[in-house]
Parts: sequence; structure tokens; C-alpha cells
Amino acid sequence: MEITENERMVLIQKKNDICKLTQEIIEIMDDETEYFVQFIEIKKKVIEIISLLHIISDFGECSRDLGAFANVARKIIGSDGGDQLTKFYIELFCVYVNAISYTPSSKGLFRSIHGKIGIPGIAELGALQASNTRK
Repeated sequence: MEITENERMVLIQKKNDICKLTQEIIEIMDDETEYFVQFIEIKKKVIEIISLLHIISDFGECSRDLGAFANVARKIIGSDGGDQLTKFYIELFCVYVNAISYTPSSKGLFRSIHGKIGIPGIAELGALQASNTRK
């Protein structure tokens, strides 16, 4: 069973959200004074990206091991941001999360139990998110 066109569009939007978040992180990092002031914002964006990656992976096969991304995220979040290694991890993280490809399928965890216990599908989640954004 393939995913619907609406679900596919929501997945594309989630990938676009990840790209936008990584661009915002790179912009913060580009300004040395802002980098230290807004390092907490970078941490928040990294957490949001990890969340988006796991949402997407629930609806398809991921080309990379998401556990490795979670490990790098833990190193970023556990840091104060003051060392070059952390900056390297952030840049690497931003590049590689945008390079992940997904093969949409109906084999994801939530998709397989969707009909059994009433969990909304990804299209419904996207519509709910869109309606909440308009408010």
C-alpha cells in the first residue's frame, strides 16, 4: 500500500521545514557575537530537526541511521557551544540531515496501527498543523 499524494506532500513539507531550520542555524553561526547569545536557539532547532526526522521516518525508509544523528544532537545539546568541535558537529549535522533521503512506504510504525486505534495519518496531522498555524 502506497502513501497518498496528500501524505507525500506533507512529507515534502517536513523536509522543507528541516532545510529552513538548518539555514537558520547556519545564519546564527555566521555571526560570532550572535552565535554565543543564541546558542540555546541552535539547541532548540536541533531538537526540532530530530523530531521531524523521526516523524518522517515513521512513514518511510530512511537512507541513514537516525541514531547517529541523535548521538550528534546529544553532543551539541550537551555542549556550551564554545569549542570548535561543537561548531564542526553543528555544521556536519546541518549538511547531513538535508542529505537524508526517504522512500515513502506504509510500513512505518504509526501507519501500521493507524486504523486499529484511531491515530491520525500524516495527512490529517498536516491539516491539523495548518489549521493551528492560521489561528
